[in-house]
Amino acid sequence: MKRSFLIILFTLSVAISDWAQAPQPSGSLTAKQWQHLVTALEREDWVTAERLSWGYLALVKTDDATRARGRLRYMYLYSAAGKVSKGKMTYAALARRIRTFAGKEVVFPYRPVSNECHGGDSNIICKGQDASRLLIVGTNRDRSTIHDFEYIKLREPLDFEENDGKQAAIVGHIDSISPNPNRSRALILRVYVSNAYLTVRDAP
Repeated sequence: MKRSFLIILFTLSVAISDWAQAPQPSGSLTAKQWQHLVTALEREDWVTAERLSWGYLALVKTDDATRARGRLRYMYLYSAAGKVSKGKMTYAALARRIRTFAGKEVVFPYRPVSNECHGGDSNIICKGQDASRLLIVGTNRDRSTIHDFEYIKLREPLDFEENDGKQAAIVGHIDSISPNPNRSRALILRVYVSNAYLTVRDAP
């Protein structure tokens, strides 16, 4: 859904402002650097977004209170999948770059929670097999490409009825990432995350 995609970008922009106002340890990114990355994502400039997020991951050596590396891992996965979908990156190159991601923290952007997901819904937090398992279909703006299926196991079940319509960010650890063995440009990745928890807030 286009609105959901724009909500993700909006919350990223707000987060950048919050991070910039907090004390930053040595090696942290500036607000301007974050903004360059978010702008590339907003424009669906996957080549630039992939380059920036990969470079920033190398620049930020240790994590801090903002969980910058976890956020950058998600941004990298999302933009690299977009780059593959456009034929600008091979599956082999993608696999080489993400091979060290397993076991690392990943931070997902705020997305709407829905108690009534339907086939074709994208960029929305949906219930998986039960309330402690989430499924998110991450797509581009016009939903022509599925960047990834995100399978998330929570520490505690989520009350979908109580949180329906709210936004939630997810923090967890990557179990594995599976590039599409068929090397399709329509569906790129499956990402499996466990030991996850949510930060929930009201929709803007």
